[in-house]
Amino acid sequence: MSKRCELQKEYFQQNGNYKGAGKYSDDYVKWLEDKIINEKELLCNFFKFFRDNGEANIGMTIEQFVDEFLKLKN
Repeated sequence: MSKRCELQKEYFQQNGNYKGAGKYSDDYVKWLEDKIINEKELLCNFFKFFRDNGEANIGMTIEQFVDEFLKLKN
């Protein structure tokens, strides 16, 4: 399934129909914009965390490092 289809499915499950008068509703477009902004913020914070903690955690796998980062975010 494409990322576009996954996002449409996720929106539909949370909010109902994503279609509007045009191809997509204004609410759906706003929801997508918010997702992009949140993902960008998360990536920026991850790279700051990596910059500040990367050398000290050199023995970790990338999966372990991401898990540690996500624990701090929650």
